[in-house]
Amino acid sequence: IFSHTMSRLTFTLLLIFLYTFVQVSHTQILLKSGKRFQGSLNDANKMLTGTHFPKSAVNKGVSEITVTQKVDHFDALSTDTWSQRVFINDTYFNAATGIIFFLLGGEGPMGSSSVTDHFILAKYAQQFGALIVGAEHRYYGGSNPTPTLNVEQGLRYLSTEQALEDFATVRNFVVDKYLSHARDTAKVVAFGGSYSGNLASWIRAKYPHLFVGALASSSPVLAKVDFHEYMQVVFRSVGTSCGNTMRAATNEYERMAQTEEGRKRLDSLFKTCKPLTLDANNLGTFFSSIADPVCGVVQYNNDNNKYSGSWNITKMCQTVTGGPTPVDGYANFVNQYAEFLGEDCITSTYEDYLNELKNEKTFDQGNLAAAGRSWVYQTCSEFGYYQHAEGGDQPFSTKYLTANWFLQQCKDIYGLDVATVAPAVKAINQRYGGDMPAFTDKIFFSNGDVDPWHALRVRSSAAQTSLMHGTAHCADLYPARDSDVSDLKSTREVFLSKLKQWLM
Repeated sequence: IFSHTMSRLTFTLLLIFLYTFVQVSHTQILLKSGKRFQGSLNDANKMLTGTHFPKSAVNKGVSEITVTQKVDHFDALSTDTWSQRVFINDTYFNAATGIIFFLLGGEGPMGSSSVTDHFILAKYAQQFGALIVGAEHRYYGGSNPTPTLNVEQGLRYLSTEQALEDFATVRNFVVDKYLSHARDTAKVVAFGGSYSGNLASWIRAKYPHLFVGALASSSPVLAKVDFHEYMQVVFRSVGTSCGNTMRAATNEYERMAQTEEGRKRLDSLFKTCKPLTLDANNLGTFFSSIADPVCGVVQYNNDNNKYSGSWNITKMCQTVTGGPTPVDGYANFVNQYAEFLGEDCITSTYEDYLNELKNEKTFDQGNLAAAGRSWVYQTCSEFGYYQHAEGGDQPFSTKYLTANWFLQQCKDIYGLDVATVAPAVKAINQRYGGDMPAFTDKIFFSNGDVDPWHALRVRSSAAQTSLMHGTAHCADLYPARDSDVSDLKSTREVFLSKLKQWLM
């Protein structure tokens, strides 16, 4: 469906799926979001179109089951149900311990590797004799309460509150199945990263009798419409020299975009899929498309996710600053990154971007952009998180990559009133406490200072937190390496000590 185009949606998806490891034709493809993906994009496209949708788990020791859920947990009269995909790894499980490690699904499809070697949970499970459970989030992957992503008939049931009820139901189902002899003493720990890190902290707060603790890795618990801090952290993370070079390049690209001759040169420099025009929405799409590769590299810099070794901040900045001019150096990086992803061109029109997200088919109906449609809807209905480039101390286009460009998508894709976004964001912060939650007992919040999402982390002095210097998004959820920075190693040690206390 992308037609091998490097679009903003590609990076929304490539950044949506990095947290989720999906089994595709016996080949493990790493993908992720919110935000800024990984693996071979050609294989990723096969996975996302549903051509090779995983019908059953293939990893040894893993079973795939479904759990019956209500479509609407808050309508007592409704009897509509659906089947949620759940992966279970009992390789290390010792029923006598009564321990379950529960990985909450986030904004992408889940596969069997999520409960095996992709995350550090397998190591922890081996140490504690735990059962590993992973539950896919509603409306991501094959777990769809309705057969459509239409707003009124489907996405109206996509919310954090509905997802938390799903996960609580899965928790009880698994406890009944594997620990029926010890229902009252089962020790279930919630794990999550990024958006699902939010969910892990919130489900522990909402149901402390069901979950004895939670790890919330890189969780942006403060919902925010105006998330300009994201780009500011990108600038700090790449360093002054590299950031200034990017800024000089984008300043020149903005100037070039004002003339027909300049736009033709930009088309040539970046291999745009369609010729650039002076339309502000088209230019917003273009400038977003060339900013997202930078954001993706920064967000997952040196994470142990089987992707970061190909690109990191050092390699990116060597390319950006190594050109004869900033204009050439930045373009060289974007083009090399596109080649790495197997892309032939970048999306340069707002209409093409919207059309991808207007597809109302689900993931398992072959919609490549299903996760992107679901996630962007959640930004409109709950979170905001609009990573615009207005203001200083950031390297991208202040003129076209604006908050309004993001907000307009809520109306143009879903028909939502843009005026409802801010109240929705305010409401979710009031419900869960934002960065100052009232309940933080036995919740461990970890963040990396390279990761732009750490700007929305928990700030409460009562919370158990770790801000790791030199690490990026969800770094502590990935398997340990000897080369891990000292802060990452010590954070894992602190978390393990907390985990032992929770499980006593």
